[in-house]
Amino acid sequence: MHLFYLLLSCQSDPTPPKEKIWIPGWEFTPQSYREAELNIEGERWSISTSEGAFSFRLMTESKYKGQKKVEKAIDSWVWNETKQELSSAHRIAEMNWRFHVDIQDTHLQLRIEVDGNEKKEIQRERLWLEVEAIDIEHLGRDYRWRSLEKRYALDRWTPQYLRLYTPDGMVRMRGEAESVWLEEKKGRYRIALELSHQANHPLKIFRKCYAQYEEAQEEERVNRYAQPSRFVRKANLFLSLNEGPLLEPLRYPHRYKAAISFNDHADQSNLLKLKALMLGTSTERSENKKGFAGHGLSMSKSVFVREAKGYDRQGSSEPYVDLLEEIQNTSTQEIGLHSVSGEVDNRTQTEAGLAFAERLQSMGGGRFWIDHQPSTNCEAISNEGGGYRRGARAQYQIVDLLKEYGYHYVWAGFDLPPPADGINLFDPERPENRSPVLYTHSGIDSAGSIFLFS
Repeated sequence: MHLFYLLLSCQSDPTPPKEKIWIPGWEFTPQSYREAELNIEGERWSISTSEGAFSFRLMTESKYKGQKKVEKAIDSWVWNETKQELSSAHRIAEMNWRFHVDIQDTHLQLRIEVDGNEKKEIQRERLWLEVEAIDIEHLGRDYRWRSLEKRYALDRWTPQYLRLYTPDGMVRMRGEAESVWLEEKKGRYRIALELSHQANHPLKIFRKCYAQYEEAQEEERVNRYAQPSRFVRKANLFLSLNEGPLLEPLRYPHRYKAAISFNDHADQSNLLKLKALMLGTSTERSENKKGFAGHGLSMSKSVFVREAKGYDRQGSSEPYVDLLEEIQNTSTQEIGLHSVSGEVDNRTQTEAGLAFAERLQSMGGGRFWIDHQPSTNCEAISNEGGGYRRGARAQYQIVDLLKEYGYHYVWAGFDLPPPADGINLFDPERPENRSPVLYTHSGIDSAGSIFLFS
């Protein structure tokens, strides 16, 4: 097995001077490769074995809101004999780019970390590899291997696996990044590890909190795709010359190829509707084994826990809660909140509602939060609740409360439209389309523990 790991890490050392680095004689376990050599000259890398060579060039690309794009070749490295590693550090557009290459007997791993000016909003940060290849195959968003045709976007929920075919053989790559962008133009192949790209987190925030809902308010959201740079961005790249089988992790358990999710909206729910939905009828006994729960199906069931005018009692109703407990005894439903109520809730009311909902959460399932009408519920994450809207009032900001009570999944405030010719949100047949069905955004949570779904 002949694996290379390229490990890039972050250090704040001054940028070292340009020099040529050559590291000979790595011993590999397979009989076919007795040794390999890494040759770095400027930004150009060459890996040679007894059966061939593979070359590529490294370059960063940065673009921040209100500023011009900056590109820089990574052309200087330092070898640390004690740590047996390569490192490189660069100050680019007020950001610290730090790289480490961990060289082991059979591995070469590249790790990148970036941080710096926390006031900037990131539109994109990329590490480009310009590779010498005659073809690239990649694992698509439909989990099928395909040859690259012009361009393709690999999201974080798809294994970022590549096969590069060179005149001397095949090279395998695996990325660990927010996304990987592939492109081919006139026989020239480029691979981008994207540490952050604004198209991967399409957050939209309402401009204000309205007293009463009107349909036109949906057009009053502002694009906040570019996220603040107040967190450390990381990515990894792994290289392998091994021709053996490659383990491919799957999105879903039991080798399932697809998944469909169901959600019941809290707005119209009441005791009789819940019984009919879950048990098949609102009048007969539940032993009839009908409905979602009766057939062993699961869904995300959102509820209100505070009474509000115009909505039936749910989490605050003992018969309703007793029915939920009965349903959970025979099935597994994910119970979450559709805000605390159907009207505006301040921070104090939200905290009381989250504490009250602990009883529902103890029944099992996950914890999720779906904003009720985000244009009028000021505490909605896509309004003032996320704290990212300009002028957001402290009395409605609730992200810290959600984290305190163990909520990690929050509705982004709008639904990702399915493709015109199907229902697969990953949209694998449109190569350049991204599929941000689940993402983090540092404007909402710089720690990355809150995932937004759409």
